[in-house]
Amino acid sequence: MVLKNLNDLRRLVEGGPRRKLVLAAAQDQHSLGAVYKAWKENIVEPILVGNRRVYKISVHQIIMI
Repeated sequence: MVLKNLNDLRRLVEGGPRRKLVLAAAQDQHSLGAVYKAWKENIVEPILVGNRRVYKISVHQIIMI
């Protein structure tokens, strides 16, 4: 299933429990930012897959925004 924006995800899980979401290539800034927002809104429980070193840098940059 391809979700194009956060509203697509909201509609999918509306009224239900928080869902697990696996993000491959978790170092991608745009995807990571969207998952971070969804996590902050208690929509998803993220599982991030990617290069650990790059991932740590990316997460730090997203949190600082």
